[in-house]
Amino acid sequence: MEARQSPRVPLASTAYLESDRDSAEGALLDLSRTGARLSSVYPVQPRDYLSLNLSLPFQVPSLEVILAAVRWVKGGKLWSGVYPDSRERAKPVKNFLDTHSTPNTSP
Repeated sequence: MEARQSPRVPLASTAYLESDRDSAEGALLDLSRTGARLSSVYPVQPRDYLSLNLSLPFQVPSLEVILAAVRWVKGGKLWSGVYPDSRERAKPVKNFLDTHSTPNTSP
């Protein structure tokens, strides 16, 4: 099995999901440079777009993602591409992952 290009960092943190229809609280399960795995009862489908507010341990303020594309949904879990809209907004993700990354080859 190949190693991921962007290793996932396992987390147990809070996430807030919002679309033009509604908003809900969820859980941030893991994070990589290209996305986040979340758990929520929020009704989403692949190809939906969300705004996310992710609480990262030891980082204040929380990470705001203006536009996140839902890539897959299965059993209350979803994988969303997290693309901070500027280099400045991407720094918290990069800094967090640089200090917390561990090898992880899980799907």
